[in-house]
Parts: sequence; structure tokens; C-alpha cells
Amino acid sequence: MLILTTKLKNAINKKKPGMEFSLHQISINGNKRGTSGWIRNPENNSVVYVNTEGVKWNGQPMKYMYRYADDMKDTHGYHNRWATSLEELVNGITELLLFPVSEVKDCRI
Repeated sequence: MLILTTKLKNAINKKKPGMEFSLHQISINGNKRGTSGWIRNPENNSVVYVNTEGVKWNGQPMKYMYRYADDMKDTHGYHNRWATSLEELVNGITELLLFPVSEVKDCRI
């Protein structure tokens, strides 16, 4: 499933309103491929990087990546996490946004 910027923003705002977004559409030769960027919780400064240009291998379902980030420019981040649906992705992102990375035991890669 193709997850673009507006679809992701709307789904996150529905589950956890008030987040700040810096998302950009991924487009290659005019073909929309997904979205990437950062989502920040202004209440605790927790930041999550997301990329929905899905990864598919060995016949497995499409996977979308998300992870903690230090700030709204950090592309290296922490451990990658994977989701196979919009619902799973939104649940994972909003769970990470509950706590800043400094309060959890996630290792920087």
C-alpha cells in the first residue's frame, strides 16, 4: 500500500493530535513512492523519523521503516522498526512519541 504524506499526517493526527510534522513526498521521475521525514511531540520533544517508501523482499509484505531520532534533521537515528500496514505504522510511531529517546533504552546506531 502506498502511504503518502497526507494519509500519514491524518492518521497520526487522528490518534495523537498536536504533533509537529516535517514530511516530504518521495517522488522518482514523477512517480510517487511514499513519504519521509520527522514527527515531533512538542510536549516532550520526542522525535521519530519515518520512511514509507516500502521495502519488499522474498515475497514478504511491504514494510515501512520508523525509528527514534535526536532532532528533526537526524537521519542516522537509532534502531530501525518495521510496520506492514498504516495502522501498525501509526501505532508504532505514536508509541515512540510518548517518551523521548533519553528516557528509553534504545541504542544509537
